[in-house]
Amino acid sequence: MKRDLVTLCVTVVVMLLQMTVVPIITDYNIMLPLVYFAGLIIYSPFRTILINAFVIGVMQDNMSVGMYGFHIFTILFLAYLFIVIKENVGIEEGYFPFAMTAAFLTIYNIIFVIWCLVLGYVVFSWLGIITKTFVEIIVSLIFVYPFNRLAMKLDNIFDADA
Repeated sequence: MKRDLVTLCVTVVVMLLQMTVVPIITDYNIMLPLVYFAGLIIYSPFRTILINAFVIGVMQDNMSVGMYGFHIFTILFLAYLFIVIKENVGIEEGYFPFAMTAAFLTIYNIIFVIWCLVLGYVVFSWLGIITKTFVEIIVSLIFVYPFNRLAMKLDNIFDADA
């Protein structure tokens, strides 16, 4: 329970950074909560992952103007999918965190584009959106190492207490 609470507090701080600091620094939508969450998937237990997935989804749905429920369901679905992948692959070191985060962000954005198409959002330049999304994923990968280390340190602290 202590692990869940501390991890949840860190998740809220990362979300606040996403809402306050990132828009000032850059025009790109650096996806800090999703990068941090990909690190949680690698190192945290199942219950902690699902609690944080739900909180990130609710907070992102409240920040976005439309498509309420999209973030909750997408993040919960991807969390479950990547937990299964992690358990089957079993690799936690090397380039796996970068590959997993890139895959997580790519699939998340593909689902977002498909969702927009299904709901009938009219966009004048799909190529522009795809290019901007690709650049945002690459820029977000800069933060994989620090957030991955943070998730690993949190996991080590609570494993030492157990």
